[in-house]
Amino acid sequence: MSEELESIKTLIEDKIVGMEERQAKDINSVKETQKTIDWRQKRIKGFKEVLERL
Repeated sequence: MSEELESIKTLIEDKIVGMEERQAKDINSVKETQKTIDWRQKRIKGFKEVLERL
């Protein structure tokens, strides 16, 4: 391959790696957000149960 094609190939590969890294971070962020939502839902449920007992 010519140097120009090799350069383009390297740029595309680097772009793919960057996109995959961002995707992994997004997936982790979603998982953390889901944990927070689950935690809040449990707290809300707990507070509602306490309220019903009063």
